[in-house]
Order: sequence, then C-alpha cells, then structure tokens
Amino acid sequence: MEIYVNNLLKMEVRINMINELPIMNIPKWMMDFNDSNFKEKQQFPLKEILTDSLFYPASGFDDFPIKHLSGNILSFVYSDYQNSKDELVKNINERTFDGYTSVLSQEINIYEIFPKEWIPEFYPDINDVDRFHELYKNIKMVPFVHWSIWKRNKGKNDSHGPEFFSLLFVGCESTFVYQALYLRLKIIPKIIAIIQPGAGALGGAWTKFEDENKFFFSILRGPKNKWLPEYLFYGGKGPNELYIKPCWTHYETKIHEFITSKKQAQYYEEKRLVCLWRLRESIIRTKSEIERNC
Repeated sequence: MEIYVNNLLKMEVRINMINELPIMNIPKWMMDFNDSNFKEKQQFPLKEILTDSLFYPASGFDDFPIKHLSGNILSFVYSDYQNSKDELVKNINERTFDGYTSVLSQEINIYEIFPKEWIPEFYPDINDVDRFHELYKNIKMVPFVHWSIWKRNKGKNDSHGPEFFSLLFVGCESTFVYQALYLRLKIIPKIIAIIQPGAGALGGAWTKFEDENKFFFSILRGPKNKWLPEYLFYGGKGPNELYIKPCWTHYETKIHEFITSKKQAQYYEEKRLVCLWRLRESIIRTKSEIERNC
C-alpha cells in the first residue's frame, strides 16, 4: 500500500507511472525552457502545454495525478479558486517532488488564459446561478496563473520518472478555465481528473463536477459526446464502494486502480480509491476529428 499526501506541502512526493499507458517523449519546447530564456526569448507555449495534458478542476494542491501519472502525462493543468497566488508560490517553494528540481517558476499574465476580447460560450443553468453567485461573492482571491517546469535530478534515470514535467495552475473558477483554455483553442485534454471536488454544503465547489446532468459535464462532452477526453481519473476518500464505478457512464474500461491509505490516528486509517477509466470505444475521436468538431 502506498502513502499519499493531500497537498503539495512539506513532504517529498515520489513520482511513479503506470504500464497501461505509453510513456511520452519529452517535447523540445519543455526541455528548452528555463527562467532566463523564458523571459528573454520564448513566448508562453499555451497550446503545447494543453496538448495531451491532464486537466484537474477543483484541484486544490493535490499532487495525486502528478505522483501517479508523470511519464504517461508530462503536462498537468490544475484549476481552483480557493487558493491564492501567495499560497501556491509558498507551496512550491517549500515542497519537492522526490528527485526533481524546479527549473522554471513563473507568474503568467492572466490575459494569456482569458484574452480581453474572450467571452464564455456557455453559462450556468438558471438552477445553478444562485449557488454560483453565492459562492463567488465570498471569494476574496484575485485570479492568477502560475507555471512551473520540473527537471529530474542528475543521477536519476528513466526508472525514477520523466526527465521533465510541467505544472500550470490557474487560480480561477474551473468551468470558465476549461472554456478559456481547451474549448477556445479547440484542444481536448488526454485525461480529466475528478477527485472528490467537494460540491455541496460542506464543499467549496458550486456545481457537481461528477454529475452528468450538471454544467461542467455539459461543456465537457460537447455535441454528441464529441469533446470528451479519452481518459477519466476518478475517485476520492472514504468507502471504496463510492468510487468503484466511473462517475460518467461514457467511460467503461478500467485501466488502472490506485488504492492508498494514510494513518490519521492510532485506530483510524483514511483510505483513497482512484481509478483510471477509458472512454467507450465508439466515442473515441482522432485528433483531426476533434479539431473539426470543436
């Protein structure tokens, strides 16, 4: 059994990957970046970051996808509106991924994500508007974007993890982030992570991301399910029975199962189950089909 941590603070996190998905080649744009040449020579490579990425809405600072899928995925895109830029930077500065060093840690202009002329194509259903506004009026955080690239330390080989991986964190509401990034640029993430997003009276999300009848899934699926990512990374803490099936019926084949535990007290052990599911074969689209249908 593996030990997991809920956030990116204080502890070293060991990078793993799974055999059921291919190992990705490191793209040249990722290897070329560091703090100095980013500022002087390079444009922010947003499309490259989004291509074949994992998108994690309502992510908080949860490192679970990075810990278990780095190598199978090289670009991780996180989004949440409950953490400030200072909290994220402090988080990155105080933690390490085991065997990795940050070679780029850069604030990105918010207009790179939300161009001034951009207008969301989809808005919440009228039944969700009240909760949307109720939560939003209490949010004091200023939207922000932070990008970091991590490089494997010398002396570590491919068995330890990929040479590089990228983490883009957008501090803003996730349904609009998804539209501004993926729908606007006609790119679909390789994997969508839905890991206990926390809607409801005790959670901070205004909509139920895992509910097929709610707003997020409606923009994710698109017309006739043509926009769905190929893989769903779904799960959470609590009884395994809650997460033994995918939250969305369009995903049928279980690719990999992660069962982890964390001792919270002498007689209590907190368990977490997260499974990787593949989209029904009849729905999977090629990249050219995706570009035509977005």
